[in-house]
Amino acid sequence: MEDLRRLGLSVLDLHTVGKGCPDLLVADSIRSLLVEIKMPGNSLNRLQQLFLQRWKGPPIVVANNVDQICRAFGYEIEKGELAHPLIWRIRE
Repeated sequence: MEDLRRLGLSVLDLHTVGKGCPDLLVADSIRSLLVEIKMPGNSLNRLQQLFLQRWKGPPIVVANNVDQICRAFGYEIEKGELAHPLIWRIRE
């Protein structure tokens, strides 16, 4: 979470909510994504799959590293900072 915050994203830890709710709510100044953190090779459990099917809010991303989360926003990490593919930098 701190890596995402250092890159200028807002992060809300949701992992204690339970009932299949994703682990994080991550946002930039334009959009929000729910993020389920999974170790490589692990899959969603039954409750997580059900939550994903029923959820009507912001997109849910399943990721196993910071880079995947940043790419879901359309950013690349460049020299420790977020950069849009067009090299547009977000505000910190």
